[in-house]
Amino acid sequence: MLMQRTEEERLIMGCAMRNTARKLVEASLMEQNLLATEAKIRKGVFLRFLWPRIRRPDTRQDSRRDRAHDLQAKQ
Repeated sequence: MLMQRTEEERLIMGCAMRNTARKLVEASLMEQNLLATEAKIRKGVFLRFLWPRIRRPDTRQDSRRDRAHDLQAKQ
């Protein structure tokens, strides 16, 4: 059904889904902190959507740091 739509229709659907997801995250953040500023909401949306893609936990540097942290936690 989705592939029967034109490229433009699929793009519009994707944008609409992204906007809906963003609104849900914003509502969740506002529910968690009723006094949240617009800047805090923007930061929360950034952390929810983009931070996992920017921070790559599978890199060597992160793996070494995580192992060092795990070792310190065990002591």
